[in-house]
Amino acid sequence: MNVELEQAFDTLGVPPGTPADDVQNAYRRLIRAHHPDQVEGDTTAANQRLAEINAAKDLIDKTPRPAPVSTRRDPPTHSAESADAIRARREANARAFRKSMEARAQCDYESRDVARHAAEHVTRHSPRPVSRESATYEAEEEARRNRQAAFEAVMSGKNPHKRGSLLNRLRTLSTR
Repeated sequence: MNVELEQAFDTLGVPPGTPADDVQNAYRRLIRAHHPDQVEGDTTAANQRLAEINAAKDLIDKTPRPAPVSTRRDPPTHSAESADAIRARREANARAFRKSMEARAQCDYESRDVARHAAEHVTRHSPRPVSRESATYEAEEEARRNRQAAFEAVMSGKNPHKRGSLLNRLRTLSTR
């Protein structure tokens, strides 16, 4: 390392090779301590010390520094995979994500539809008077609870339109 650079680090009171953030903190601390407004009486010595601190900081900033060594683990390399295999894997992941979002949207739509029909059925055929708002709220709550189960059924590979699926069971409940 350059002698002038070592002296610059000494001026700031940090060891050579200190990270840039620590150098900046030391610089700010020294500027606050040796600022002419902080010194009573003759400020020439404070101005001279301030000039030394600024020159040291400028020299350190102008000197290129090696990139910091990362302590994080490197991501796994796929050296055995070719670029085409990586691209195919990413496309497969994107297709699976799109499929899950479409299934989620379909489950949301169908569960809202089932909730609306259930609320209509309850308000028409209930032996006790029930307001449409409360029946709709109860049906939407039930649909909201069942929505996640329907989504998980779709994602597990089960067809939601087969007989006995959760959505068909909900449809039959709403028609009773």
